[in-house]
Amino acid sequence: MKLKGGVYQFESLDLEPDSKVAITTSDSSAPTVVYVRGSLIHRGIRQDAGDPANLLLVHLGQDPVYIESPLFGGVLSPNSDLTLRQTLTPHRGAVVAKNLVLDSDVTIQARPLLALLPFVQNQREDKCASLIPVPRLPFTKPVSVQFQYDLLRYCIAPDIPEDIAKLKANSAVDFTEAAVRAVKGDITFCQYAMFRVDRHKRQLAAENSPALAAALVGGHDADDDLVPDASDACPQTPMLMPVDDNGCPRDTSLCNWDDAAIRKKAVKSLVVASNPACIDQRLPAVAPAGSVINMGNGDAYLFAGKVANDRPGCPIFYEFQFRMTDLTTGKVVKDLSLLFSETEGNETGTLAPLPKPFLEFHISGTDNGGRGDVVRLRQSGLRGWSRVRAINGQLAKGPFSAWRLTTVQDCNTVNIACSE
Repeated sequence: MKLKGGVYQFESLDLEPDSKVAITTSDSSAPTVVYVRGSLIHRGIRQDAGDPANLLLVHLGQDPVYIESPLFGGVLSPNSDLTLRQTLTPHRGAVVAKNLVLDSDVTIQARPLLALLPFVQNQREDKCASLIPVPRLPFTKPVSVQFQYDLLRYCIAPDIPEDIAKLKANSAVDFTEAAVRAVKGDITFCQYAMFRVDRHKRQLAAENSPALAAALVGGHDADDDLVPDASDACPQTPMLMPVDDNGCPRDTSLCNWDDAAIRKKAVKSLVVASNPACIDQRLPAVAPAGSVINMGNGDAYLFAGKVANDRPGCPIFYEFQFRMTDLTTGKVVKDLSLLFSETEGNETGTLAPLPKPFLEFHISGTDNGGRGDVVRLRQSGLRGWSRVRAINGQLAKGPFSAWRLTTVQDCNTVNIACSE
């Protein structure tokens, strides 16, 4: 029997000693969940290698269940007794039952019932993430990658294929390590920036090529630079080094940056991304004033209703999204997203006193990245539909305000004269 990702329903399921069930998840973004209404017999299943958290057997009956061969996955049997037999190789997965009986010397390599999480409706990302077990110390790279994979696969992006989740999880750990090393001075910020750009480029290529993604996560990239061994002219590239298309290190000495000044600024602006002080904080909607007002000299100001922070020590961020639009054709030219810390906001107003409770965020056409793009595109004649939402330090997200264009009334609301 061959099963792909998805949900299956059986009246009964009898797996005898010579039976074989193959589970294929690499071409699917969903785990495999099997519901069994009546009897469940598990004596001889042999499954393809993979992640046991991607398979869940849900037994809805009341008859006793006996797991007599190595388990590979999770079993949920809330209405019956379940016996786990001793096997030659360890069980891998998790078991939840009304009553659980273990033979002597039973060994199980635990993986939680994560396959359940994508089926929990209307679940906030932070609540889902809190159900992913945090790994114990020490945080080795394999352990950290597994944790990031679980967050992506089951909470943050359950719709992406398994191979891509593995690549993104690995990159998330590498990005963190590169950032820490840059702040400590072990590598330059130039190397850090080049590494991020290089890794994003190669990750995008893998997302567009399932064969490439499968090769990279299948053990065919010995130096972990996202260049397959078969195409890698430099097979022993040092960790966190940007590479060219042949897999050879790039020259990271070309940037004329004041590395010490950048490091000082980076350390000063560090914010904890997952803050226990924010747990269970609910964020209200932001007042729909997420508009850009150009002042004609390359500066612009964004306004948002300030969210009341009822959790001391919990940082608040404001995410602005823009759709830079040609109003003549109605075509969206570019989508942009900007994130500001509440500490970047001005409550008094740069050009005029602000009404309470508003925050003002300043951007300029000389800013790097999306901040400068918003101003430059607006100056080119495009109009920016905008909306805004609040995010806290536990990554809980409030609802977005409505999409809208800046109007004269918006300008009057924040005491600034404008021609729009």
